[in-house]
Parts: sequence; C-alpha cells; structure tokens
Amino acid sequence: MHLSATAVVFVNIAFAEITQRFWEEIYQDAGVNYVFFESEEQTRVWLQSVLKSATNNNLVHQSSTSF
Repeated sequence: MHLSATAVVFVNIAFAEITQRFWEEIYQDAGVNYVFFESEEQTRVWLQSVLKSATNNNLVHQSSTSF
C-alpha cells in the first residue's frame, strides 16, 4: 500500500504561504498528489474522488493480473 493523496486544510494559520511552500516541496519530491484547501468540505470531496479513482484503478489492475 502506498500514499495516494494528501489534502491539507489551512484554518486560521499564520504564515500559510510559507507553510504551503514547505509541504509542496515535500509532496512533489515524494510524487504524492496534494491539494491545499480552506474548507473541510472541499477537502472531503477531493479526497473521496482521488481515493475512489485509486481504488477503481487497483481493482482493474488486480483483475487483469489474476488470469
């Protein structure tokens, strides 16, 4: 199992831009999908779509290699 995606919600954070740049560099180097949001609702929608897509791709991969 690997990390599919990361979503970060900034709520009342000082220095959000600096914090965002710090994490962008880490996630880019790791090859992880990432997005920064200002609301939890947006975050949940995005994460659910990414995880659903990753699950569907994994199921297709598993079924195609089981023959």
